Parts: sequence; structure tokens; C-alpha cells
Amino acid sequence: MIKIEHNETKQIEIEASGKFQIADFDKLEKVIDKLINEHGSINILANSTHFEGWDDVSAMQRHFSFVQSHHGKVDKFAVIIGPWWQNFILGFAKIFMHPKVRAFEPNEIEEAKKWLKE
Repeated sequence: MIKIEHNETKQIEIEASGKFQIADFDKLEKVIDKLINEHGSINILANSTHFEGWDDVSAMQRHFSFVQSHHGKVDKFAVIIGPWWQNFILGFAKIFMHPKVRAFEPNEIEEAKKWLKE
């Protein structure tokens, strides 16, 4: 499941919990596309401390496709890391992603928000 929060700025906050489903990305894409159209680019704070993976292979493919089609319009991407395997995935993603990407520990949410505004 994906919970989305944003205000009038170009920053969006996403909280991932449980396992992602394809419908999560349909919902997320609508919000992100609207913000990109308004601001040209965005900053993302993704809290993945309760993210457990994907519901199935199709959901994982949709996630990777979503990232591939949108990362060029993201300036900064801050991730609140949960389980150890997320560091591996984030390290791999940094190779292919355009934005500045930085991982933060669960107790560093305010620091992550500050970094996104710099």
C-alpha cells in the first residue's frame, strides 16, 4: 500500500507499507504526473520502513517501469530505509537513476526533509 502526502510545493511524501500492488502505482502516477506538470520536477521522500516487497512479479515490473519513466523529473529522492535488503536495492537503483539519492535511518526523517529543501 502507498500513502501519499503533498502540499503546494514540489515535494511529495510517500509511505510504503506491506506489499506493493499494481494499483498502487496507478494511484501514485496520477499524483506525481500532476505535480510534475505544475512544477516541472519534484523531490520525493519515501518512507519504506514498513515496505515488504511486491505482491507479485507484475507489481514489481510496474514499479520498475514507473521509476524508469519518471526518474528524469525527480531532482532529489530521500529514502527512509527499513530492512537490510532495501540498502541493496537502493544502491543498485543509484546506478540507473537521474536524481540525487540519499538513504536515511528511521530516526532521521526531519533530516531527510531538510535535505530535500536544500
